Amino acid sequence: MQCGEGREPDDTRALGLGTLYERVVARLESAMAAPPRRSDDWSIACRLRCTCELCVELAAFLSASGRQKHAWPLAKERRQHVHSAIDSYNLPVSHTTLRRGSPHTLMLEKLPALFERDAKLRKELQAQLAALLGRRAEFLGVSR
Repeated sequence: MQCGEGREPDDTRALGLGTLYERVVARLESAMAAPPRRSDDWSIACRLRCTCELCVELAAFLSASGRQKHAWPLAKERRQHVHSAIDSYNLPVSHTTLRRGSPHTLMLEKLPALFERDAKLRKELQAQLAALLGRRAEFLGVSR
């Protein structure tokens, strides 16, 4: 149920959500003002909770806009830690192990799904912004 569903505009305004409405609209407008992801920008914004040396290196790889692949020689336990981090954040990164040499090599590759996710998010944010702007009078009593 939406806050205005079954209510008159005056009743919605009486909820006192005007300040929250303005903040949400401002955040959405700010997000939409940012340029779309460039086709060569492979950076992934992710704040990893773990700050061990492995996760610091993983974060550096993720944030690097020009890097799509990373070959990383790691022992089994260390590879498992990186696998777990990638999986727990549902990152668009494939992670496979090349089983030759010692230690084996963890192969990371950022996936094109990164661009699909970004485009989908922008579309969703634009729809949310349009919906909120269409209801401005209900929250603020003024039209845009």
